[in-house]
Amino acid sequence: MFIHYLKIAVRNLLKYKAQSAVCIIGLAVGFVCFALSALWISYEMTYDTSHRGADRLFLFYEKNILGSSGYTTWSCYPVSGLLKKEFPEVEASCMFNRTKYSVSAEGSIPIDTYALEADSCFMDMFGISVLAGSREFLCSDGQVALTPDFARQLFGSVEVLGKKIEMGDREYTVCALVSTVGNHSSLSFGAWAGKDFSRYRDDWSVMIGSILVRLRDGAMIESFQKKVSDYANRESSERAGSLLKEAFFIPLPEFRYAPFNEDRGLELNYLVLFSVVGALVILSSLFNYLALFVSRMRMRGREIELRRVCGASRFRLFGMFAVEYLLLLLVAGLIGMMLIEVLLPAFRRLSSVQGDVYAHSLLYFAGIALVSLLCLIPFVRYKMSEAGGRNLFRRVSVFVQLTISILFVFCLAVLLKQVTHLRHTDIGWERENVAAFRYLYPENRIESLISQIEQMPVVKEMLKKHNTLLAYRMRMSIRVDDWDGKQEADEPFSIEVFPESETFIRFYGIRLVAGKMLKPGEMGQVLVNETAAKALGMHDPIGKKIRLGNGTSVTIVGMIRDFHITPPTVPVNPMIFVGEGQYYNATVTGVAVKYQEGRWKELHQRVRQLMEKEYPEVKYEFVSMAEVYDGYLESELALLKLLVFVSLVCIGVSVFGVFSLVTLTCRQRRKEIAIRKVNGATVKDILLIFAKEYFILLTVAAVLAFTVGYAVMKHWLERYVEQTEISVWLFLLIYAAAAAVVSVSIASRVWQAARQNPAKVIKENK
Repeated sequence: MFIHYLKIAVRNLLKYKAQSAVCIIGLAVGFVCFALSALWISYEMTYDTSHRGADRLFLFYEKNILGSSGYTTWSCYPVSGLLKKEFPEVEASCMFNRTKYSVSAEGSIPIDTYALEADSCFMDMFGISVLAGSREFLCSDGQVALTPDFARQLFGSVEVLGKKIEMGDREYTVCALVSTVGNHSSLSFGAWAGKDFSRYRDDWSVMIGSILVRLRDGAMIESFQKKVSDYANRESSERAGSLLKEAFFIPLPEFRYAPFNEDRGLELNYLVLFSVVGALVILSSLFNYLALFVSRMRMRGREIELRRVCGASRFRLFGMFAVEYLLLLLVAGLIGMMLIEVLLPAFRRLSSVQGDVYAHSLLYFAGIALVSLLCLIPFVRYKMSEAGGRNLFRRVSVFVQLTISILFVFCLAVLLKQVTHLRHTDIGWERENVAAFRYLYPENRIESLISQIEQMPVVKEMLKKHNTLLAYRMRMSIRVDDWDGKQEADEPFSIEVFPESETFIRFYGIRLVAGKMLKPGEMGQVLVNETAAKALGMHDPIGKKIRLGNGTSVTIVGMIRDFHITPPTVPVNPMIFVGEGQYYNATVTGVAVKYQEGRWKELHQRVRQLMEKEYPEVKYEFVSMAEVYDGYLESELALLKLLVFVSLVCIGVSVFGVFSLVTLTCRQRRKEIAIRKVNGATVKDILLIFAKEYFILLTVAAVLAFTVGYAVMKHWLERYVEQTEISVWLFLLIYAAAAAVVSVSIASRVWQAARQNPAKVIKENK
């Protein structure tokens, strides 16, 4: 019996091969998107959950104006000891520093890895042991330990004791092999470089690393956080109190997607969104197929009744339909697994997900198949009992597919509009056709290097020995204690300091909106940006005085327009320009270049050839400012690329679904159309009958899709400082496009049906 049902299923799938193929492709793509994104989310949500006492591990962070998100995990070494000494809830506390380096050894290709600097407390907290060698790397600046995995990558074996490696422009000797915390961790590392933290034991001014604490079993983080805040308020006059006044603690597993984690991957909410998109594609494809399935059941009414007369039970009829339905799902699943096989290498590189992907994918597919099969039962019962409206499900299917398609198109259009806006909007300074050296080391040959670059024909202008925006700059802040017009309720605040004046400002095209420009060498005069003026409560700040945290009183002589140098989700900091050399006397070696429009590749190649030929010993990185700023949009660009493909598949499924349903409807209503023509109806009248039905569905679907899409995308846009507008023309354009697609589908099929000879149609015994 099963073989018989299988043959019938294959025949029906081949009979409607175009519709079947579209449904299969839609289901396969939706399944792949949903399975991989769900697997990725599960992987990301379990970061750092396998450590001993993982639920009691917390990372210390505090407010900091120079942090990319307004926060930083960096602190000074005495804070670690203070937390252990003053708070009995703290079982252990340690400081560490984790930095990414390109590590090389003689005869090996450089490999990127994270190097850890920490003391023995970190080893005890995570149960890290020395597998071979000595513990000298903990306190010696020239010694390093490697993990076995990284040692094999670098040297091809674990016999590495005594060998030399180069890391961060320094040479180290491998003195040990150590176990690791695992790759599924925000603290993973390949090398453990020596650093003696004890010399900073009493230094409250240098922020040298991050602090990790483990609370005692039973201690509550909320009460511990409150005790830290109370301590900071009591000791506010002391250095310790001021450091803890705006301190917080985040669970280590949650640090993976904290906004102040510089190494976080693709935004987690984007992964969730992508999994929802995959589920919607599956839903759209299922509704498409179910609508066609029910329509075919109606067309097979005589076959069903004949099988009943011959003794077929409802259970056997359901089995026949279920085999056909499951065959479609099985083919879609096989194609989906083939797609996963093709995409798996790229997926692993992008997500770092390890383990058995196929087992989890099969589990997701089994769940989808089970839910889909359960959804089939009411439709078969509906047909067999002939209950309900004749065309209800067909209309519901068209409505669902149109709603999902319009929602996809709208959200994708807003996302594309916002990314385009961020890439091309005025951010207050010139980033196009500007390049900079991210670093140059050693610095003793910079003068001759600058001279040769300046002579290149593509170079228009150079900024020498100044800070460079984005790519390489020394960031600093200072506290503003008092100012003209300060109210009692106003509190001191931190302001970002730029030791620069007119030369720097004009090079980057930063605009002066009031007052005069700050000339080099002018003492006691400063410029502030618009955000700083608002923080000071000054509508017209020109001529007003402010007192800085170092006791210096300065006069504001000009106000510049706000400019963005942080990710687009982070507001502009209050900024002050104090002039070169006044409060910052260190040597600045930054070099920026303005080049002719569209000639970045040529300039980059010329600089690379120059460095290889005449400066092979100089380590450098030469970057385009526009590309660096675009790096802030990495998650948005990745999401956009993924959604474009998936959205096109979903839209294709929906469009073809509407076309197929119109075709089947015309076939079912051929006699109705013929009778209407006999009674005097024109082709135009028949077209209007069909158009009215489908355009009512389209309008209702558009209203629902636009309402949901607007709410979702408006909330998403609120994350950004600079936002695009969701214009009325966007709604009208998408509705017009959807209306055009529906019109073409209706016109092509209804016109063909309406042009047939009504006499022949009425005589047909079908």
